[in-house]
Amino acid sequence: MDLSEFLRAFELRAPNLMWLLGAGCSISSGIPSAADVIWDCKSRIYCSELGIPRTKVADINNPQVQKIIQDHLESRQIYPKTEDDGDEYTYYFEKAFASSIDRQTYLNTLMSKASPSYGHLVLAGLAKLSKCPIVWTTNFDKLIENSVYEIFGSTNELVVADLGEPDKAVKSLNSKTFPLLVKLHGDFHSDRLKNTQPELKSQDEQMRNAFSKACCSYGLCVVGYSGRDKSVMDALKEAAGKPGNFPHGLFWFTRSGSEPFDSVRDLIALAQKNGIDAHIIQTNTFDETLDNVRRYLGSFPPEIESILSPKASRKSDSPLLGESRSPPLLRLNALRLESVPTMCKLIKCNVTGHFPTFFPRAPLARKT
Repeated sequence: MDLSEFLRAFELRAPNLMWLLGAGCSISSGIPSAADVIWDCKSRIYCSELGIPRTKVADINNPQVQKIIQDHLESRQIYPKTEDDGDEYTYYFEKAFASSIDRQTYLNTLMSKASPSYGHLVLAGLAKLSKCPIVWTTNFDKLIENSVYEIFGSTNELVVADLGEPDKAVKSLNSKTFPLLVKLHGDFHSDRLKNTQPELKSQDEQMRNAFSKACCSYGLCVVGYSGRDKSVMDALKEAAGKPGNFPHGLFWFTRSGSEPFDSVRDLIALAQKNGIDAHIIQTNTFDETLDNVRRYLGSFPPEIESILSPKASRKSDSPLLGESRSPPLLRLNALRLESVPTMCKLIKCNVTGHFPTFFPRAPLARKT
């Protein structure tokens, strides 16, 4: 399914569609992605073991820097060897910060300055219009709460269920008290923060029951989530394995040009096998996806538009790279030219009028 087909379906199904948000939805808000957190944890382990300043490997997105770090970790056999060790995120997060207090402090540092992105605000606007009843999230941040505050003027109408009070999710679903936000892993203020494999391994039973109940009546849109979390994926597969679940569809958004994990493909295939309208949809960023939804639905009420319009954007911000004192010392944004076109096309146009003709100018000579 492509995005245009989804938009046509969404217009009719919106009141019956839930959203599941992953870490990718928070990047434009200033919060690192799960992959960035993994490499940050790896770099901390690398530097602490070798006794070198972390500034030496500050550019963690540099493939050469990543290779240096990864080679060291593998030489020391510091990597998840079995499924019981967990995926990279949970494994390295626990290796870098063994204490739950340190993990909370680390997350607090990452998220304290974050503010809702355009996509979060559109989602809150949809909730205000009863077109987004339930949001599930694996994130620890407060971005949904803050966006609801901006759009609604308060958070009084928002029901928030986290690991401390999972029964609130069930009660909200039973009474259809929406909007409902369910934080599958808690947030950085929660005493029951779930972000290491032992904590993630057994998803809270009441949360699982709430999710199973919701999947019987609603469809689901998954965005910004890679599917690396086994506990959440197990819950999704359990729901997708039952014919009649996700009656309004299961839509998994993936970034254009990137391939989803095999676990995601398996999930969609399982859902389709059971007669569920399930699709993988290639799109751009979370903000651009929600911008397309807003544009297709047309203008929101003036009080919501006054908040959204100044923040609307069709472009994606590229983060500035940090300073690096290790090779490569010079980085370019040039693209490698793999081949040169061997054919050209002649376009005949019936448009009349005068159009200026531009001729390429020879490059200026430069003294060396």
